[in-house]
Amino acid sequence: MYTIKNKISAVLVLFSILIFGCKNLEEMNINPNGVDPANASPNFLMATVITSTGGNVLGMGYGDIAGVMQHTQKDGWSGGHNRYDWSDQSWAGYYGILRNAEEMLKKSKAANLDFQAGVAMVFKAYNF
Repeated sequence: MYTIKNKISAVLVLFSILIFGCKNLEEMNINPNGVDPANASPNFLMATVITSTGGNVLGMGYGDIAGVMQHTQKDGWSGGHNRYDWSDQSWAGYYGILRNAEEMLKKSKAANLDFQAGVAMVFKAYNF
């Protein structure tokens, strides 16, 4: 049977663990998959730009653009192509690709990597 003394001691232990167990949380909270832009290699940025662009093109092929160009309907009962309900389009993916391509271009020019700079310019133009 718990007494008030046991409950108070349990609360104090829990409280002390919560307070003193969270030291240096800012140092621990680092994304292991994230890369600092200052340390990013143009070669790795190129892979990101190419795969992101491919994903967006694939999404257009299965999305609203494919339905409009092929004169098909997505859903005959509600919304979709028949009512021009295309409100879910977002440019955020393209902006991210353009930012990565710009960073890749800057780093490629700084390191005299002509091939990577050319790829960056082509993908910037394509995504724009």
